Amino acid sequence: MLKISEALDADSIRQQLRLELGKTSPDERVISLLADRLGETVSGAARFSVDAHHINRLGLELVAKQETALSELIKNAYDADATRVEIRFENYKRPGGNLTISDDGSGMSEEIIKRTWMRISTTDKSDSPVSPVLSRRRAGKKGIGRFAVQRLGSRLILETRVSGEAIGTRVKFNWDEDFAPGVDLRSIWNAVERFPKDLLEHGTTLRILGVRDGWNATTFERVWRSVFFLQPPFEVSAASGLGGETDPGFKVEILGLDQDEQAKDVLSMESLFLAHSTALISGEIHDDGTASVTVSSRFLEKPETIALQGDFSGVGPTHLNANYFIYQSQAMPGTLVKKASEMGLRYGGIRVYRNGFRVLPYGEPNDDWLKLAFDTARRSLLLPSNNYNFFGEVSVSSERNPSLEETSSREGLIENAAYDSLKSFVRTALVTAVNRVGAARNRKITATQKDFIPERKPSEMIGESIAKLSVVHKADIAADRQAHEHFVETTVGSLRKAQEAAVQYEHASEEASVRHIEYENMLRIVSSLGLSIAMFGHEIKASVNGVTGSLTLLQRAIAKLSEPISSQLRSNLESLQRAVSRMFDVGGYIETITSSSGSRTLTNVSMDGRVLSFFSQFESYFHSRNINCKIDIIPGSYRTLPMHASEIDAVLFNLMTNSVKAIQARKPSTAKMRVAVDKEGDFIRLSVEDNGVGISAADRQRIFDAFFTTSQADGDISTGLGTGLGLKILRDIAYSYGGSIDIGNPTDDYSTRIDFKIPKG
Repeated sequence: MLKISEALDADSIRQQLRLELGKTSPDERVISLLADRLGETVSGAARFSVDAHHINRLGLELVAKQETALSELIKNAYDADATRVEIRFENYKRPGGNLTISDDGSGMSEEIIKRTWMRISTTDKSDSPVSPVLSRRRAGKKGIGRFAVQRLGSRLILETRVSGEAIGTRVKFNWDEDFAPGVDLRSIWNAVERFPKDLLEHGTTLRILGVRDGWNATTFERVWRSVFFLQPPFEVSAASGLGGETDPGFKVEILGLDQDEQAKDVLSMESLFLAHSTALISGEIHDDGTASVTVSSRFLEKPETIALQGDFSGVGPTHLNANYFIYQSQAMPGTLVKKASEMGLRYGGIRVYRNGFRVLPYGEPNDDWLKLAFDTARRSLLLPSNNYNFFGEVSVSSERNPSLEETSSREGLIENAAYDSLKSFVRTALVTAVNRVGAARNRKITATQKDFIPERKPSEMIGESIAKLSVVHKADIAADRQAHEHFVETTVGSLRKAQEAAVQYEHASEEASVRHIEYENMLRIVSSLGLSIAMFGHEIKASVNGVTGSLTLLQRAIAKLSEPISSQLRSNLESLQRAVSRMFDVGGYIETITSSSGSRTLTNVSMDGRVLSFFSQFESYFHSRNINCKIDIIPGSYRTLPMHASEIDAVLFNLMTNSVKAIQARKPSTAKMRVAVDKEGDFIRLSVEDNGVGISAADRQRIFDAFFTTSQADGDISTGLGTGLGLKILRDIAYSYGGSIDIGNPTDDYSTRIDFKIPKG
C-alpha cells in the first residue's frame, strides 16, 4: 500500500511530483496519490474523501442476508447476458470456507472493471437499461454487487474473459486487511493479472474466500427458495428480448443441494398444487389509473371481471396474477388436500417482481405485507384468505412504475404513497375475488351479513334440476327432436353423475358428524378431568400456608434436638421441603392456567409478563434438575393480538417440557435452557433453546406432525409421556392466529431452537 506523509506541505508534494514525472518509467500510482494529496492542500475549497473501511461497512449494511447477497450476484450474471450460473460451495458448514460463482456471460475487459465494477454507485446500468446482446431489462441498478461479494467473504479473486480476446483479466481483493479504517480508499491498489485464454471463452468467475458465515440446511433451504423464485417460476424464460437475439433462458445451479429433490418440488408444484387451484385471479391497473380484477373458477359459470374502487394512478400500469386455494375436499380432490396445503404453507404468498426479478421479502412465509394473516386471525376476513391460500406475483418495472423504487439494501420497496397504493390494489383485488368465489359457493362473507341462508343439500338441488329437464324433454318434442334429445341426454347424464358425487359427499359429511360427536364426548371427558385438576390445584394452593407453618415448627423442634439425630432429621426435612416446594409450583401453575382458561374472552396477552410469571413457578423444579434457565427479554411492549391467555401457557409448558426431556436424554455436564422474547416485523417471537440431544435431520420434517414423538418415559410427572401432540397443538395455535412455529438456528452452544411467532396486537 502506497503512503504519502501527512506532514508534507504543498511545495514538498509538488517537488516529489516533479521528480516522479521526470523519471524514465514513472510510477502512475505514485503520481495519482501525490496529485490527490496536492488537491487536499488547495486553499478556499474542499472536497469529500472516502475511508477505505467504508467498503466493509456498506457490505454488511446494504446486504444484510446471505441469500440476498447471492441473489445480487446472480442478477449481475443475468445482466451480463449469461445463460447459466454455477454456484459451488467448499467447506461451507463453518466460517472460513470458499464459494465460487461462475457464469457464461459477456465478461469484462480491464477497462470495464476499472470504470464500472470498481466504481461505487456507478450509473452504468441506469445509462444502459438493457443488456447489449440479449436486450434483457437490467435487474441490478444501484451498483452494490461488489458489496454483496464483501458480505459473503473476506477475500475475492475475480477472473473474467471476453469473447474474441486472447487475454483474460484477474483481480484480487483482500477486504478485511487492505480496506482498513483510517486508510484513504484511493490509496489502495488491487493487483491485476493477465492470463492467456481461448478466443471463444467468455464469462466471469468470482472465487470468494474466507466465507464469513456457515451455511447449514436451513440456510440452504432459504437460498434455494430465493434462487427458485428469483424470477417468476412459471413464466417462459426463453422469450424474445427487446430487439436483440432470442433469449435462450437463464439457469442457476447450486452444487451441494439435492437437485433431484428440487426437481420433484417443481414437478409437484405444477401437478399437485397449481393444477388444483380453486380460482385464477388476474388483476390490472390500467393506464388511466383505474383497476379491475378477473376471476375464473369452476364455481362460476364463466370468468367475471369486476371494477375496483379507487384511483391507482400513482402506481402506474401493473399486473397481478394469482392462484387461489381452498384446502378442503369440496374445493379439490380429497387425496390432494394434505399435500397441497403443505405446499401452500411452504411456497404460498404474493411475491413482487421488479424488472423481472424478485424483490424480497414479499411473499416469504412470515411476511404479511398485505395484512391477510392479520385480518384472517381477527376474523375480519371470514373466507379462507391467509397468505398460504394464494400463490402469485405482482409485476412492476422501473419504466412503467418509476415511483416504486427498491431500498438501498435491495430488501423491499421504499414505502411511499405509490407503495401504499400498490398494496391497496393487490389486497383489494384478492379480497374481491375471494368474496366472489365465496358468494358462488354460498358462503358467509361478512360477520354482519344478516340475509345469509345456508344452501340445501346438493343432492336435492341436483335432483330438482334433473326432474325439470326431464319434464321439458317430454313436453317439448319439437322440430329438432334429435338435437334436443341429445342435449337432454347429455345434461341429465352429467347431473346424475354430479348427484352421485353429492351423495358420496353427504355420506362423508355424516361420517364426519359421527367423528365430531365422538370428539365432543372426548371433550366432555377432558372437561370433567379439567374440573378435577382445577380443584386439585386450588386445594394445593389453599394448603400452602398450613404446610409451610408446620414445616417451620418442625424445623424449630429439630434444632432443639441433640446430635447425631438432629443432623439426620434436618437432612430429611430439607428433602421434604424440596418435594413440597415442587408440589406447590405445580399447584400454582395449575391454579393459574385453569383460572385463565375459564373465560372465553380474548385479550391482548403480555408475552413478556406471561413468560416471567410462568417460569418463576418452576424455579425450584429447574434447581432440582440442575438446569440453568436463562430468560432474555429486550425491554419493550410485547402484547399479542386478542387470544386466550391459556394458549400461551400451553405453548410455554410444551416447549419447556420438550427441552427438559431433550436435556435429560443427553445429560450434558452443564444443562442449559434459554427463553427469549423479541419482535420480528409484525410478529412477537418466543424462542426456546436447550443443549439437549437436538433434532435429527430425519425428524425435522416430521416434528410437527400429529402423534410423532421421540421422547421416552423418564418417571417425571412434570414432563409426562410423549404423546406426539404437543408441537402439533402449538402449530395449530400459531396458524389459527396467522402466526408460525419453526425450527430455528440455535445460538452459542445450544443444540435446538424452536421459534413461535404470533402477530402483535
